[in-house]
Amino acid sequence: MGVKVIERVNIPTISHVNINGELHYIGNVQPLNNNPEFREFINNIGNGSGISYVKLNPGETHNIHTHDVESLLIVTKGKARLLGKNIIVSENNIICIPRGTEHGFSCDQNSGLEGISIQFEDGALFENTPNITFNVKFDSANQLICFNKKRCKEIQGSRFFKIFDDGVVNNNYSLTVFKIYLRQWSSIFQKIMFMRQASSINKKYDDIFLEHFKEEFGHDEMLPESNNWDPAIDAYGNWFVLKMLQMDNLEKLVVVHLVLEKCADVFHSHAKKYIKDTEKYIESHAELDHNHSEIGRELYENLSEEKCLELIDLCDKSWAIFESLLDRIAELSINKIESNNVSDKISSLKNISI
Repeated sequence: MGVKVIERVNIPTISHVNINGELHYIGNVQPLNNNPEFREFINNIGNGSGISYVKLNPGETHNIHTHDVESLLIVTKGKARLLGKNIIVSENNIICIPRGTEHGFSCDQNSGLEGISIQFEDGALFENTPNITFNVKFDSANQLICFNKKRCKEIQGSRFFKIFDDGVVNNNYSLTVFKIYLRQWSSIFQKIMFMRQASSINKKYDDIFLEHFKEEFGHDEMLPESNNWDPAIDAYGNWFVLKMLQMDNLEKLVVVHLVLEKCADVFHSHAKKYIKDTEKYIESHAELDHNHSEIGRELYENLSEEKCLELIDLCDKSWAIFESLLDRIAELSINKIESNNVSDKISSLKNISI
């Protein structure tokens, strides 16, 4: 048999498996043995391994599960959070997964994950049978995070995001105006960090909060100094400051990381696509805030359904308050930018000689 080239498009894709009558999404899996030419080649050499292309798109999650076979995943492109270990895996990483070990993968909105999955027994995963077991107990972390993703997606249609989509912020002047109004909120966020740190008495949370505090300290000074003060921004912002004194540590974690940092992560990644920030505030936060939004995810696991629903309600209210705050920043920025544009047009008309 001569050399044969098999195109990936000719390998059937499996995206869902049926477990006890319930469909589960598994990303895009292409067992190579499902291609007749590859299967013939493997059978001829008597290799008892299974090989599949695997892929998760940006924003997708392959929930925590187990397989009853030893598995190896070679990451060829992108990155994802390895659920169960709570670490980031990326291109050129090799992940060794022992039989029966819980694992899963979650991609953020900016990057998917592609790789090659190898099993050292006859047949690839999902080739003939699902060969997968999902955790059937109440998954509090998944419930909370899925709800949060939904609210985060909704806020991306707000005025705060649209001022970049619509080209309102499109040059150094308009970006500076935007940063000036953002500065008031950024200064309030520093108070949130101080209040949370000062009111924590749990060692487990102390370490998490302190590491975040160190990375955030003084970031308001990266924005232009301003004496601007707006009562709406002050009221909305200090709602979060007050919550740091009223809530338990887990609730603080949800508000700061699932809401405030998650929104910052998505926003800064969004904004940097539209404008070049010479002072690197937006670019640096696009990277930092992604890491911050992921902090402490393992602490959402194994919660009671009642506690999970309480956190979802808190999450929902926090997004509502934060969206009102951000839309106020957008409103002030738009008004200032547009008034300057009108002034420029008037000045231009005055300079026209008749």
